[in-house]
Amino acid sequence: MLLIIKKLLLSLFFAALFYFLWLAVFLLSNSEPGSIIRRVLWISAPFTTALGFTVGMALSEKTVKAGWFRFLKQYTWALSGCALGAVTAYRFGPMLIVFGMFICGSISIILCELIVPRNNQMT
Repeated sequence: MLLIIKKLLLSLFFAALFYFLWLAVFLLSNSEPGSIIRRVLWISAPFTTALGFTVGMALSEKTVKAGWFRFLKQYTWALSGCALGAVTAYRFGPMLIVFGMFICGSISIILCELIVPRNNQMT
């Protein structure tokens, strides 16, 4: 249980770091509301935040050496949680997607830890 909490905290740290980097790029883009650049940046928010969750998980269990397959599996879980959170929170206001992404992303990485076996890294 302590290991899952450690992974969650490290994942949240990297997700926040990646999100704030995305937010800086978004705010510095200076594009008009409704432009293609702004739409692409909105769509990329869950992908960027999920990558942060996955990097935190990989660093906490050192799966970087274990191979890309486990990393991609973890990324799929984190991306599904972040995308679900973004879609759910978007109707309350576009800038509120961060709360949905962090809540659903955290739940998804906990589920990933409970469902995906650690020792079965190549399946």
